[in-house]
Amino acid sequence: MKPPIKLVLPVIYLCAWAASVALIWSAGTVDLIGVTILSLYVLMPLVTAGTSLVAGLRNVYGRFARIGILASGVLYMLIPYVTFSFANTLATGNLHAPDLMMLLVGSGLSLISYLVGAAIRHVRSARAS
Repeated sequence: MKPPIKLVLPVIYLCAWAASVALIWSAGTVDLIGVTILSLYVLMPLVTAGTSLVAGLRNVYGRFARIGILASGVLYMLIPYVTFSFANTLATGNLHAPDLMMLLVGSGLSLISYLVGAAIRHVRSARAS
């Protein structure tokens, strides 16, 4: 029995998110910039776009897709917050607010990918009928 796609997509996203955070925390001082670029600007955008595209293609969440789009943005925003901002807070004692621009970037990427998937689904259904 195959697991439902409604559960698979969030699990894929959360595993990639946790892997990105773990990679950043485990990177040494020499590797930190490369790992950050890889996880924050390559891996997570690809996973965000891929999971949102599949969600749009399959319409697995229906009208609740907005929640997934917002959740993608929040999790994307939290990567630098739970890594760099938290490390800075530990070092200096100053608490920093999350960067809301990262929320917009993550949500925007997810929204665009979801809309592309929904458009492809619409075109396919129009051709089929």
